[in-house]
Amino acid sequence: MSLFAAALRKTGLSHVEASAFLSEQTNRHVSLDTIKNMANGRSHVHADVWSTLRELHAKMVDACEEALELITEKQPEDVELFEDGSRASEWPSLRVYENVLAMVALEGDFDIAN
Repeated sequence: MSLFAAALRKTGLSHVEASAFLSEQTNRHVSLDTIKNMANGRSHVHADVWSTLRELHAKMVDACEEALELITEKQPEDVELFEDGSRASEWPSLRVYENVLAMVALEGDFDIAN
């Protein structure tokens, strides 16, 4: 395992999703093979790739903090977390979105309704 692979897991990006997302965000083609090589530690991870992953992670943390603030201001049962994925289009993938929801659930001090 590499640090890059751990960063992908932390964000929730699969190799395929990382290839598409990083290609779009860095304005250069980052192939699936390159993603796999970086994840296995066989290829160097460029600074712009790290920067892009840092920005995604910061967006995830910000979204989590905003959701927790909203929950604190209101009653938790009054807050819709959109577990149906209806707001997932704001994120690189459904899994990234689900990771944000999980961050809210794990960091909040409230009952989780299933």
